[in-house]
Formats: sequence, C-alpha cells, structure tokens
Amino acid sequence: MNNLAKKEGVNFEKYVELRAQIRNTHYLQWELLNEKILELIQKTEEITPEIIDDIKEAYDDLTQGIISSVFPTDFPAPRNFNQLEKMELPLLDSIPEAIRKMFNKLFKAYLKNSINNSLVPDESLYNLLTKFNHENTELRYPDRQTNPYLNPRYHRSRDHNYNWRKKAVDEFYPYYDGVLTTLSTIRNFQTHKEDAFTSSKFDLARRKVSEPISEIENPGNYVVLSNLVILSVYEFIEILQIWIDTQVRKKKT
Repeated sequence: MNNLAKKEGVNFEKYVELRAQIRNTHYLQWELLNEKILELIQKTEEITPEIIDDIKEAYDDLTQGIISSVFPTDFPAPRNFNQLEKMELPLLDSIPEAIRKMFNKLFKAYLKNSINNSLVPDESLYNLLTKFNHENTELRYPDRQTNPYLNPRYHRSRDHNYNWRKKAVDEFYPYYDGVLTTLSTIRNFQTHKEDAFTSSKFDLARRKVSEPISEIENPGNYVVLSNLVILSVYEFIEILQIWIDTQVRKKKT
C-alpha cells in the first residue's frame, strides 16, 4: 500500500468523521459563548462608552472573519487527501494571524487613551497584554499610599526587582493567557518556514513538516485550529471581564 493509499484509508475516514464532529461541537459551544460576549460588551458600553466602537470592531473581526471561516454553515467532507489539504492549509495559514490581529485591536481599544502606555504598530501580544495588565492595576490602585502591594510584607525594600503591578495581576485570576503565547509561536513558525536559511537547516533532518494524524504539511490540522479558536474566544471573554471588574473596583474605592 503506497503512502497516499494509507492517507485515504481507515485513518483518513476516521479523521474526516472527527473533523465534522469537532466542527459541530465547537460551533454549538461558540453559540453559547457568544451570548456571554454580547452581555459583557453591553456592560462595557454602559461603563466605558468611549471605547465601545473599537471593542465592537474587534468583535466583528472575531465573528465575521474568524468564526465564519472556521465554523461555516456549509462544511463539506473532503473525499480525498488532496481535497483535505486544499481545505485546511489556507485556514492554518490565515486564521492564527487573523486571531492575533483581532487581539491586537482589542487590547489597543483599552489602551488608546492611556497616558502610561505608548502604542506602536503591530505590537507583540505579550507587550500588549503586559500594558493591559498594568493599565488595570494602575486603575485599581491609583493611590500609592494605600496600595497593598507596596506594603513591606509583600516584598523587601532591598528587592529592586520587585514589580507590584506584576504581583497585582494575580488577583485578575488569568487563565487563558497561554493562547497568546501559542499565537506568537505559530507566527514564529510561519516566519521561519518561509526563511530560506532556516528551511535549509531543517531539511537536513530529511523529513517534511506534517501533522501526525492527517499528515498534511503543517504541524496543525482543523481539529487543532478549532481548539485554538475556542480558546481564543475564552481569552476574549476574560479580557472583557477583567476590564469590567476593574471599573467596578474603581467605583468602590
């Protein structure tokens, strides 16, 4: 049995079935999560209406560009390996970058009026997350005299590396920030794959880049991508919620 026949045998059929199940499951999950997003966007508009247009623009990117592409209404099953690659490779190349740009836009919505954070075009998600966290900590604790994280019991005065803002982020209960690291890793992979020098060194291993189940020429597949999208939705919700929590806290101080 040649390699292509193996790809289009039992494992291929199982993967195509799994692919359809994942699409249906995650689209249902998205519908439920979207209700929460709309609720949080409404709360954001009530609390900080000056940023809501930019928040909604990021939301439109999520729904119209990302969700509609990864979980389309018409989701035909590929009949062979060549069709599978034609369906999946474009999504694997474009969707992670679309998600990265969406988060870039979302973070900048919160930071555009900040006096403490200068923004640059196409800034890394790590830097934007750090600035977003700092913005929230500063808003929660504007008075250094009553800031609990500057209390000596949290650090020693001689500890010059102590960063109270970083410590204060613990109270946000962040859970899904890891997806931002994954997006950066995927972007690095795509950049290095297109670099002739890096590719020539990788080729010395005498193997192609391929996903273990489907064997398409990419480390990911549709199942991995759909999981990435759903995790990104959870991170989207988490960012919205942290901002709302900060505004609630401000009113109580």
